[in-house]
Amino acid sequence: MSSLMATQEKIKTIIDKAIGAGFEEGAERDQLGDSIYLYFLTRNKIESPAMDNLIDWMNSHVENVLNQRQLSRFVDRQVTSALLGYHSLKSTGRLRTEVDVDGVADLLSEFMSNDSFFENLTYSTLILLSLSEEKNKISSFNRVLDWIRKSVQREALFNDAKNLVFVSMLLDATNSHDELKALVRACLERVSKNVERFDDRIYYAWVLWNYRAIVEDRIFPR
Repeated sequence: MSSLMATQEKIKTIIDKAIGAGFEEGAERDQLGDSIYLYFLTRNKIESPAMDNLIDWMNSHVENVLNQRQLSRFVDRQVTSALLGYHSLKSTGRLRTEVDVDGVADLLSEFMSNDSFFENLTYSTLILLSLSEEKNKISSFNRVLDWIRKSVQREALFNDAKNLVFVSMLLDATNSHDELKALVRACLERVSKNVERFDDRIYYAWVLWNYRAIVEDRIFPR
């Protein structure tokens, strides 16, 4: 086995263990964390028994939250995770429940405030990313997107480096070229000045690698 394959298997084992921990008796699920795991794992076509369990659980979660409206005081994480899970399952042919997007639009309208959902950048970004292919059914989509586009100019965006990954993907999915270019170049500048925290470097690296053509001025040139 090559060193690359060995590394991949080691990472897969770690991920499977993290996913499996949530299914242990008495364990409390991290709904948003599970939905993010599912999003990236399905995008990379990772298969395992743990993934099968996660897919089964997410189908149930989508049904309970988006259709049955079984909501708790953690409604922000519930709705966001269910929508991201819905998107991941639907885009890979794993969705086993019908979801009325018009009903989802009505649900989201209840949590719209100050041009965002739940007044939270992460949740708003993940929700729009999940619904980017059905944006015409979400009346508030462009309003929230404009709010997120403006966040690229704010220092607060860099307070949580995970947002750099999600915001960049959303800007890419919505053809927001100017804002994406500005975000990538801001990341490059901060990395060049070595001002980012050590734990955040992986997120900066992800953005710069995935949009390296912008860094090299091959697309969206100055």
